[in-house]
Amino acid sequence: MKALKSLQATGLKTDTAKILVVDDEQRLVSVLERLLAGEGYQVHTALGGLEACEKLLEQHYDLALLDLKMGDMGGHEVMDFIAANELDTATIVVSGESSFSAVSKALRRGAYDYLKKPYHPEELLRTVESSLQKIMLEKAHAVMQQRLKKSEELHRYIVNSSPDIVFMLDQQGRFSFLNSKIESLLGYKKSELIGKNYRTIVEDSDLDRASYIFEEQVHKKSGTWSSELKLKARNSDHTARHFEITVFPIESKIRNISGDSSQVAKRVLGTYGTARDITERKEAEDFINFQAYHDLLTRLPNRALFKDRLSISLAQARRNKHKVAVMFLDLDRFKVVNDTLGHAMGDRLLQSVAQRLENCVRKCDTLSRFGGDEFTLLLPTIGSAEDARTIAKKVINVLKEPFHLGDHEAFVGVSIGIAMYPHGGDTVEQLIQNADVA
Repeated sequence: MKALKSLQATGLKTDTAKILVVDDEQRLVSVLERLLAGEGYQVHTALGGLEACEKLLEQHYDLALLDLKMGDMGGHEVMDFIAANELDTATIVVSGESSFSAVSKALRRGAYDYLKKPYHPEELLRTVESSLQKIMLEKAHAVMQQRLKKSEELHRYIVNSSPDIVFMLDQQGRFSFLNSKIESLLGYKKSELIGKNYRTIVEDSDLDRASYIFEEQVHKKSGTWSSELKLKARNSDHTARHFEITVFPIESKIRNISGDSSQVAKRVLGTYGTARDITERKEAEDFINFQAYHDLLTRLPNRALFKDRLSISLAQARRNKHKVAVMFLDLDRFKVVNDTLGHAMGDRLLQSVAQRLENCVRKCDTLSRFGGDEFTLLLPTIGSAEDARTIAKKVINVLKEPFHLGDHEAFVGVSIGIAMYPHGGDTVEQLIQNADVA
């Protein structure tokens, strides 16, 4: 059955094979021609070795039946001619020469079989059929190997041309395959990572998430699974980049037979996946998010982010029964600087003010530019009103020092209003409004 399938794969059948009968006796040639043609073979004849060589060059034959002793050119020489010209023609020797050296010489030259004259017709037909089956199977195998090679080459080309990193992990999470994209994106050579655990290239901050994907989720969930990870580069020339990881388990089915029933269980042999570089997309998202919640001139949180953080602080204050302070800062004489030195100098002044203010607040506080020359300061945990006044005096002193704007010195003051939760308001808008009024 396997032989039949292999033969069908080539599109060839033994009874349609093309055979060349070669002998220097016309009578023997005619007998063989009639015998083989009666079985459906396409039979051509050649009287002697020289004519055989001419016909072998003219067209393709699947099989040649050769006599060894011929007047012009012997069978061994014809086989040498076939080999020298790399002709895809198999041979069977049909000869009265039966010495060991002659037979051995023919077989060394690639003859499929050897029949001694006189032969029995049925024996010859069986030999021809058997040899053709071997020939066709060899051709089928060669065709399949060629197709497999082309398929592998195509797959290798597609994988290596992929814009994504393609990888395979074994059961222990070690790399068993990587495409060449790993080199251009992260600077690693494939040989450096084969056999190493995937954790080698995962940023420390994402190791827990990576473990969840590769060690827990893959074993629990069938089908694909996607997540985002930061992967670290090999050296300083490459920075950590964001990747969208898509993985699915490589599984084998195991049938457990117990009693009268059988169950099919799955065993994970490894993981196949891709890693798509989304660094540019993440950077664009981060920039858009930054724009939405920050003042681009001073890089401080804007009004929306300040209100959001104040809302969170108030919720925590209600739960923990502590105070929250909001300061409203309005720069004095800013309009004079802006009008006399120009808007560019005014912008530089605002940036310098923001920098000084940032240096005198705590990490847990939120300083924001509320708009124009107005700033707000959120103190999420404050002991008393006196503590808030102490911070306000510190801000006033910091801004008393002159600001150097090119060749000019500018002096600005600041007016500060303070509102404290819960007495100065218990909502976001009340606290901001009361601080502004104060």
